[in-house]
Amino acid sequence: MSIGRKLVKVMRDPGILLRKATSPLIERRKAAMDLEQERARSIRFLSEHFGVDAAALHDEYWSSAFASWYQRRYQELGRLVRDKETSSHFDLVTLYMLVRALRPEVVVETGVNYGASSAHILAAMRENGGGTLYSIDLPKPRPPGAPAQDFLVPPELSSSWRLILGDSRDELPGLLRTLGRIDHFHHDSLHTVQHMSWEYATALEHIRQGGVLSSHDVVVPLSLQNVFEAFCRRHGLPYGVFRNVGIALCRR
Repeated sequence: MSIGRKLVKVMRDPGILLRKATSPLIERRKAAMDLEQERARSIRFLSEHFGVDAAALHDEYWSSAFASWYQRRYQELGRLVRDKETSSHFDLVTLYMLVRALRPEVVVETGVNYGASSAHILAAMRENGGGTLYSIDLPKPRPPGAPAQDFLVPPELSSSWRLILGDSRDELPGLLRTLGRIDHFHHDSLHTVQHMSWEYATALEHIRQGGVLSSHDVVVPLSLQNVFEAFCRRHGLPYGVFRNVGIALCRR
């Protein structure tokens, strides 16, 4: 990447320098986690709080045509870009199981990149029998031939997807006012203390009783506290954190 393009990227997202500086620490913290233990914890949490067999949902995912398609598409992405910058498969499967368990009609997410989380939300909605996903993401300059923001989303799922290009600071409040009440909000945009706290608080006002606030990249050592956990405790929300995904139950 040229120096000019690097400067543009930093100007659009100043937090990128801090994330790159701390990424080795983040990776060490995640590597120290036992994935099987984390998976068991997430399955137990979802089963207990939503009255579902989350283990069956986990198996359903891995035996699905979508999972096979996504694996192939993800490998293709790796041949096209150097830094895929997508959620891990563990985190994506956790999100899939959550949406299957919650059965939301309206989901709002921030942060798309190549559409990994969007695809998993949409795939779960299809299995649920319906629902609409509204995604907000910054418009990104892409060179000719570079993957688009829907690269990881199967075309047959796009009819249930509304992609909004813009800054969540500008787009999220208006979208939430238009929608009124939503079932699920998922954060995966700028991972700074201030922005994460703002998105959580903005979305919480619109999440229905019994809905869910979830967040990716909660293991971010940008402060002395986990922003997601601190927010949940402050608002009295029951929650669980599984590897790098936080799930809060909006039962205030």
